[in-house]
Amino acid sequence: MFASLVLVPTLLACPSPTGTDGDDPVVTPDPKDPDPIDPIDPTDPACADVAPVVEVLTERCLACHAGATFPDLRFDALPLLLETASLTRSGSALVVAGDPEASFLFHKVAGTQGVDGGALMPLGVANPIDEVDVIRTWIEAGAPTACDINLTTPVIDPDPNSLDQDALFVCDGEPSSSPARLRRLQKEEFIHAVGRTTSFSARRSQVRQNPFEQAPGKLYSTFSDDVSVDTATLDLHLLQLPKVNANWTSRNHNDGFGERMQRIYNDGELFCIFNETTPTTACIDYYLDTFLRQGLLFRAPTEGERDRLRAFLVEVLDEEAGDVSARKDSLYLVGQAAWLMSGALFRTELGDPDAANAVDVAAGRRPLTDDELALSLSMLLSTHPVGSSLMEIPAIDGDLDWETPFDGYFGAIARARDDGSINESETIAALIDLYATGIDAARRDVDFDGGARRPRGEYWVAPRIRNFFREYFDYGDVSAVFKDTPAATTAFHGQFRGNPMFDPTTVAYTNLQEGFHGREPVFIEQLDDTIARMIIETDAANGSGADADLFQTLLTGRRWRLPSNLAGTNGDTCTTNADCTTAGFNRCLTSHGLCGSSTSQNQINFGRIFSVGDIPNTSEARWVELPADERGGVLTHPAWLSTHGGAFEDEASIVHRGKWIRERLFCETVPGLENVQVQAQLGPSEPGLTARARLAAATETGPDSATCLGCHRLMNPLGNAFEIYNHAGILRVDDHGFGPNGTTVVDNAPDPALNRAYDSPMALSEALSSSSHARRCFVRHAFRYFAGRNETLGDRCTLASMEDAFTGGSFTELLKAFAQSDAFRYRSVDDLDDVDEDDEAADEVTP
Repeated sequence: MFASLVLVPTLLACPSPTGTDGDDPVVTPDPKDPDPIDPIDPTDPACADVAPVVEVLTERCLACHAGATFPDLRFDALPLLLETASLTRSGSALVVAGDPEASFLFHKVAGTQGVDGGALMPLGVANPIDEVDVIRTWIEAGAPTACDINLTTPVIDPDPNSLDQDALFVCDGEPSSSPARLRRLQKEEFIHAVGRTTSFSARRSQVRQNPFEQAPGKLYSTFSDDVSVDTATLDLHLLQLPKVNANWTSRNHNDGFGERMQRIYNDGELFCIFNETTPTTACIDYYLDTFLRQGLLFRAPTEGERDRLRAFLVEVLDEEAGDVSARKDSLYLVGQAAWLMSGALFRTELGDPDAANAVDVAAGRRPLTDDELALSLSMLLSTHPVGSSLMEIPAIDGDLDWETPFDGYFGAIARARDDGSINESETIAALIDLYATGIDAARRDVDFDGGARRPRGEYWVAPRIRNFFREYFDYGDVSAVFKDTPAATTAFHGQFRGNPMFDPTTVAYTNLQEGFHGREPVFIEQLDDTIARMIIETDAANGSGADADLFQTLLTGRRWRLPSNLAGTNGDTCTTNADCTTAGFNRCLTSHGLCGSSTSQNQINFGRIFSVGDIPNTSEARWVELPADERGGVLTHPAWLSTHGGAFEDEASIVHRGKWIRERLFCETVPGLENVQVQAQLGPSEPGLTARARLAAATETGPDSATCLGCHRLMNPLGNAFEIYNHAGILRVDDHGFGPNGTTVVDNAPDPALNRAYDSPMALSEALSSSSHARRCFVRHAFRYFAGRNETLGDRCTLASMEDAFTGGSFTELLKAFAQSDAFRYRSVDDLDDVDEDDEAADEVTP
């Protein structure tokens, strides 16, 4: 079976966050009870007057107005249009039967709504759509909605951002669950499942470049709906199979393909399968059961899975005819067959059909099996599956897993699974406490995955928690963004007269992107470490006083982990290279009068990026408190500003930054470019025009601004505040002859308390950090990432419990509340017959 039957609903992006007239969204019908899908037959005489307008509304309008956004334009809701007035123009009816000119809905699509009537619909069109006459004709005919056949419009899953946020946090007390699914494993999970690291080296590279990348277009990498194994993915997987099972083919590896793994290298009971000419039945069973549990499925196999793989293993061993030198090749072949089994590539989250009590039956749900719950809990924290073998390296003092190394990664979770205590809420909370965060100056979490041991901060969080913040703030791609002249408009612009690629600011910036020449942590790692400390310290405080709230600290904190620009120097002073005689430090850095290493020139100017002075080469000195009038919170960090900035300093960084705030802190959706019929770009650069002025001319005051403003009013005011930084996130000192301008006025935030003037990005970030609406949006995004899907109204109790747990400001408490929730621990039985059939079919797969 190489198809994933996934029951998670696909939630399509719905452009408008506030409705046709800029009105507040209304409560969405529960998507678990969708309308039926029936074809529209325009030739049916009974529907001749109705079908054409339904077709127009379906194609042009339902992307937004499918019930979640005012007005509801689905067929079943059309009669209500005759009884509804516009929320923008008081007293104007949306539809007046027989009179298009008195119908505000008609004016909105005809472009005759007037200056006070909001944007032309659909958003982004420069001229009225061609189908205006269809809507006119329908209204002139009396706006009929009667139809003898059951005429309904297609089901369109709502944009989660269009749900009523207040309603999402009101628990109704009803039992709930998540959709059952078969989740295809992802790239890093596959790497760790086969016992490799994500670092690049000659013997690891092939497995590292596996084809199980997350499908494009997903909000978060954890979203697994509709992710399967197509022909191209299977072909690439087949190319890797000869190397995938290397760790399980011998105790020790000298062929360059495998790694020494703790269980395989040190478990004496496994040696027989590698060494004995004729392995006994007990030897075969022990090897196979260990491999299935800790190297392939990470759960108990089904009877079919185990029997068929065992039969194949016995057959292959028989074909050796007593030649034990062929053993490695035999086990390679068995491993290749095993990694073609559907159970190896798809993780089940179907629930236990034998464990449902009366309440669960009535609620149409099943609890996850102990195996499913254990694997889900490990995946909540890491991409190392529960029980996967530890690498054969010296034991780590104080590391829980190394106390019983044969249990593998997350051994405590495995033991809770085996003794049945994993179902207890207290156990789940304790397990998260064990594995979620820590403080370790050696940063073994970096070493374990083959990462370069840079001078990292001592605070660490579990990989999935780290990745949530990378993906939520969306700074993980900062190493790949292009910046023309990073020093532009800053204090360092024009100081260097040579080849622009060797400009000291450019050299410093690009090395903080990639770390190619420097020896310090790059932007991503710096922000990872900064956020990790915020998480750990606010966990410890948990409501006990100042700086105790993670959400507020994320948006206002000024103590950051920065790179040392002096790490490549040895403290010896100099005026020329001749003064530098210590081996390895034979270059004089004339800007500082210090002797440095061959790479020191690439890091000596790191301070320019953050507008700070020299940072000594100590762990303590790398923690720097930034000035309150320059920086405050993640949204003022160069990693975030760069990722959400343009390639050139006068590009529309404003739009990128404002869009992020609108969608990630307000939980509103900015319309896409699908309907835009004008040139969606700024005018030409001019010496006296700032990016802010160019954007305003294009989207607010220019000839095409009426088309653009409907969307850009959602982004521009929010992004304007960050114009004191250039496209690379460095403080400006001059902006095309003007002083840096971070002032802005917000007048359309969903939280009325945010609608006011701001004089700096720090002031805006401070206000956002205190917004209950923004805080709830953050909780929703945490739910989306860790649940691997968008929220629905059925998740109200889970979201309410997460919000309650986050009251003290502890992210770990929020995560524990999610892991203890029905959404995490239960799966719906709706439409599970097809899934069960596929699950049974998986048992029949013969390697």
